[in-house]
Amino acid sequence: MTQPLFAFAVRTIFIYLALWGAVRLMGKQQIGELTSYDFAVSITFGSLAAHPIVAGEISVGATVISMATLVFWNLAFAFLSMKSPAFGRWVMGSPLVLIRDGLVSKHNLTKARYTLDDLLSLLRLKGVPNPADVEVAVLETNGQLSVIRKSQARPATPADLGLSTQYVGLPTVLIEDGRILYENLAKVGLDKTWLDQQLAACNITSPRDVFLASLDTSGRLFLQTQEEANREVR
Repeated sequence: MTQPLFAFAVRTIFIYLALWGAVRLMGKQQIGELTSYDFAVSITFGSLAAHPIVAGEISVGATVISMATLVFWNLAFAFLSMKSPAFGRWVMGSPLVLIRDGLVSKHNLTKARYTLDDLLSLLRLKGVPNPADVEVAVLETNGQLSVIRKSQARPATPADLGLSTQYVGLPTVLIEDGRILYENLAKVGLDKTWLDQQLAACNITSPRDVFLASLDTSGRLFLQTQEEANREVR
């Protein structure tokens, strides 16, 4: 029996709310880079959520109970993983060292089911085309490759050159798509009069003509006009 369109909408809303609540309970890791365990949980959730929406014979209540069971299972695994690192490694897996001191481990490549071409491709994506320049390369449990270059192959930093640097924090947005953020202006001890003066110095007559204005921690003002933002980028 085909369920009415209204029933689809109601079921979708209930399942969405249940799924959203479950993900909130399980934490941010569930929506970040996934381990094999997280991936299995996510696929199961997706399957549970989809069936009652399209199949009228499956009750929403039964689906919510199934989701609650999976949430409990997930939280129990997380608790046991915190209490027992060995259990955590069994559930989530362990990182694998693929390169040590410039030498590739064929054994660990095979264990990770990676080919040499796979590894070289990932190294190129990290900006390290030569394995000889790698101190350590670790395949993390979420499938990402962490690469630490040899000290001789790293770009020189100010610390290497004995140079002092200034603090660099997050810039403060003062205008967003033509709208002045007065709260942010007050946070940095400025007002609209100062902002109008800065805009006038750049031949901008109205904040509405500004797509983005931000002030960095060194006091430099960045301005991008609406015209610049609307240009086609090729």
